[in-house]
Amino acid sequence: MIIGIGTDIIEICRIEKIISGKNKQQFLERIFNKDELTFYSEKIANANIDNLSKLITFVAGRWAVKEAVAKSLGCGISENCSFHDITVLNDQFNCPRAQLDGRAQKYCCEIAQNKFNSPKIDEQSIFVTVSISHEKNYATAMAVIEVFN
Repeated sequence: MIIGIGTDIIEICRIEKIISGKNKQQFLERIFNKDELTFYSEKIANANIDNLSKLITFVAGRWAVKEAVAKSLGCGISENCSFHDITVLNDQFNCPRAQLDGRAQKYCCEIAQNKFNSPKIDEQSIFVTVSISHEKNYATAMAVIEVFN
């Protein structure tokens, strides 16, 4: 059962302005949760002049995924879904995978119960499929949230 579909596009230069400034770490901590910061720590720590553009493009893509996932819930980034409620990591095939946590997970379960008149939805039955694409000036992402009972 599909809960929702979301998409987002961002100009990479918007992320570049923040990452290149003095508030880089504060920004990264605002959009990435602890699991993501740990997973991405090497990529973030090794960001220098030579590979800073790769980090900026990477962060822009992850930003777009989180926005797309929040939109697929129908609420966007809000009181029902924060950046930290969406975890985006790579799977064993190095493909991006998203997972709902906290408020977003609870909200998704409520939507599924109401939308499909279902009994209690198990959090383990939520599956989020994402795709990220980058082009010179833009990063875009799409997300589909499904619930399997």
